[in-house]
Amino acid sequence: MRVVYPLLAAALLSACVTGSTTGGQESTQTPAQTPTQTQEPSPAPSPSSEPTPSQSEQPGQTPSQTPSQPDVQVAECTQETFDATRQTIEGQQEAFATGDFATARTFSSQSFQSSVSVEQFQEIIVGTYPFLIDSPELAFPECQRETDTVLMRVEVAGSPSIVLIYRLVLEDDGWFIDGASIAGTREDVNA
Repeated sequence: MRVVYPLLAAALLSACVTGSTTGGQESTQTPAQTPTQTQEPSPAPSPSSEPTPSQSEQPGQTPSQTPSQPDVQVAECTQETFDATRQTIEGQQEAFATGDFATARTFSSQSFQSSVSVEQFQEIIVGTYPFLIDSPELAFPECQRETDTVLMRVEVAGSPSIVLIYRLVLEDDGWFIDGASIAGTREDVNA
């Protein structure tokens, strides 16, 4: 019996180290590679449980299809796309800092706005993302694009720093937040 407990603990620890979970489901994604865009910290989300970025498009690579989603074309997250998605996140963050949840919600996608009222949105932010309300510093180390969707990794300054993954969608020639999920702390995500 003494041998069984250490083996069971080792198996559980091994599963924790080798597999990652998002929203309670096992993730089949590979670890993120080198970020495609790097920016200094600046003032970010709209909530949802979305997966973390699975691949970084490297300069010189041609757009390819991801194995888990054969119909999705991976595209380069250009500087223009990076700047536009960052501005959307920062605009929402500025509205959070002033307590204007109605304006903060306007940075969300049409489908999110149609399913979540301003009051519900405020409850979600205050209950799940209270660290965004006090105008924290944000860093934007990674951007990945798949056709009309961008996954943006955002690090919220703190002790420890919190890592969020924003999912933005292209609507009416603009980028809107379709969701955000907490990926963990910087130490968890980089471990």
